[in-house]
Amino acid sequence: MRTALLLAVLPLLASAAVGSRQKRFAAQSCMMTPDNTLEDVIEDANSVTLQCTFDDEIESCTWVHNEPMNENRNAQDMFDLKCTGSQGQSGDSCDSDTRVQFTFSSTSCGITISNTEPEDTGKWTLNGIGITSIGGVQVTKFSVT
Repeated sequence: MRTALLLAVLPLLASAAVGSRQKRFAAQSCMMTPDNTLEDVIEDANSVTLQCTFDDEIESCTWVHNEPMNENRNAQDMFDLKCTGSQGQSGDSCDSDTRVQFTFSSTSCGITISNTEPEDTGKWTLNGIGITSIGGVQVTKFSVT
């Protein structure tokens, strides 16, 4: 069995007031390593890293995922996997699945999924939280499918 994880970054919400102007808290880039397509998927029992780099400092991030058979459960805020991390937790494993390990820096947030399984297929959502230089909270949300 092979695992299909496709990267499709969709910014959904991200703004904070800076003076009289709006400044977006957004990812500069998001990537998946190794890259894959529908024709070239990641084999089971391998590793994949999902990583987003932001234009501002990030305080914490939460990755959520539902197995393909449970995809519609997220409307009820129920997830098969939910991992929250912040600076100082880079290298730590997720409490809900020790195969998932955080990679975190002041401007990037990611996870590495080891020993991939078919259930890892589907949408992964990143919710990132940053603090502006004037103390405002910024939130951004990205989906990785």
